Amino acid sequence: MELEESHLAIKDLKTDIHRTIADLAAVDDENRSFDPADFRVLARGLKLTLLALSGSIGECQSDVPYSPMRPVRQPDGTLRWCCNHDPEHCS
Repeated sequence: MELEESHLAIKDLKTDIHRTIADLAAVDDENRSFDPADFRVLARGLKLTLLALSGSIGECQSDVPYSPMRPVRQPDGTLRWCCNHDPEHCS
Protein backbone atom coordinates (compact mmCIF):
# COMPACT_ATOMS: atom_id res chain seq x y z
CA MET A 1 0.00 0.00 0.00
CA GLU A 2 1.33 3.42 -0.91
CA LEU A 3 1.25 6.11 1.76
CA GLU A 4 -1.45 8.68 1.18
CA GLU A 5 -1.13 12.05 2.83
CA SER A 6 -4.88 12.61 2.90
CA HIS A 7 -5.70 9.43 4.82
CA LEU A 8 -4.17 8.23 8.06
CA ALA A 9 -5.75 4.98 9.17
CA ILE A 10 -4.18 3.47 12.27
CA LYS A 11 -4.24 -0.11 10.94
CA ASP A 12 -2.62 1.03 7.69
CA LEU A 13 -0.08 3.09 9.60
CA LYS A 14 0.82 0.12 11.82
CA THR A 15 1.33 -2.11 8.76
CA ASP A 16 3.44 0.54 7.03
CA ILE A 17 5.54 1.13 10.14
CA HIS A 18 6.38 -2.57 10.54
CA ARG A 19 7.23 -2.93 6.84
CA THR A 20 9.34 0.24 6.81
CA ILE A 21 11.25 -0.81 9.92
CA ALA A 22 12.14 -4.09 8.22
CA ASP A 23 13.17 -2.28 5.03
CA LEU A 24 15.31 0.20 6.98
CA ALA A 25 16.94 -2.64 8.93
CA ALA A 26 17.92 -4.24 5.63
CA VAL A 27 19.45 -0.97 4.41
CA ASP A 28 21.37 -0.70 7.70
CA ASP A 29 23.05 -4.10 7.21
CA GLU A 30 26.83 -3.54 7.23
CA ASN A 31 27.48 -6.58 5.02
CA ARG A 32 25.27 -5.26 2.21
CA SER A 33 26.52 -2.99 -0.55
CA PHE A 34 24.69 0.28 -1.12
CA ASP A 35 21.96 0.21 -3.75
CA PRO A 36 20.51 3.43 -5.24
CA ALA A 37 17.05 1.99 -4.44
CA ASP A 38 17.97 2.49 -0.78
CA PHE A 39 17.20 6.18 -1.24
CA ARG A 40 13.57 5.21 -1.83
CA VAL A 41 13.53 3.20 1.40
CA LEU A 42 15.01 6.13 3.32
CA ALA A 43 12.61 8.60 1.73
CA ARG A 44 9.66 6.32 2.49
CA GLY A 45 10.78 6.03 6.12
CA LEU A 46 11.03 9.80 6.41
CA LYS A 47 7.64 10.31 4.76
CA LEU A 48 6.05 7.75 7.10
CA THR A 49 7.58 9.48 10.12
CA LEU A 50 6.31 12.88 9.04
CA LEU A 51 2.87 11.46 8.23
CA ALA A 52 2.61 9.87 11.68
CA LEU A 53 3.76 13.08 13.34
CA SER A 54 1.32 15.20 11.37
CA GLY A 55 -1.47 12.91 12.50
CA SER A 56 -0.44 13.36 16.11
CA ILE A 57 -0.59 17.13 15.95
CA GLY A 58 -3.89 18.22 17.33
CA GLU A 59 -5.52 19.11 20.56
CA CYS A 60 -8.46 18.02 22.61
CA GLN A 61 -10.92 20.87 23.04
CA SER A 62 -13.32 18.95 25.28
CA ASP A 63 -11.99 20.73 28.36
CA VAL A 64 -10.01 23.87 29.20
CA PRO A 65 -7.07 24.25 29.00
CA TYR A 66 -6.86 22.42 25.69
CA SER A 67 -4.61 19.37 25.72
CA PRO A 68 -2.40 17.87 22.99
CA MET A 69 -3.38 14.44 21.66
CA ARG A 70 -0.96 11.52 21.88
CA PRO A 71 -1.01 7.93 20.60
CA VAL A 72 -1.91 5.36 23.27
CA ARG A 73 -1.58 1.63 22.59
CA GLN A 74 -4.56 -0.36 23.84
CA PRO A 75 -4.24 -3.89 25.36
CA ASP A 76 -5.35 -5.40 22.03
CA GLY A 77 -2.50 -3.61 20.21
CA THR A 78 -4.57 -0.90 18.53
CA LEU A 79 -3.66 2.77 18.79
CA ARG A 80 -6.04 5.45 20.00
CA TRP A 81 -5.43 9.18 20.24
CA CYS A 82 -5.93 10.43 23.80
CA CYS A 83 -5.40 13.70 25.66
CA ASN A 84 -3.97 14.50 29.08
CA HIS A 85 -7.24 15.70 30.62
CA ASP A 86 -8.57 14.01 33.76
CA PRO A 87 -10.44 12.00 32.71
CA GLU A 88 -8.74 11.61 29.36
CA HIS A 89 -10.71 11.78 26.14
CA CYS A 90 -9.87 9.32 23.36
CA SER A 91 -10.87 8.96 19.74
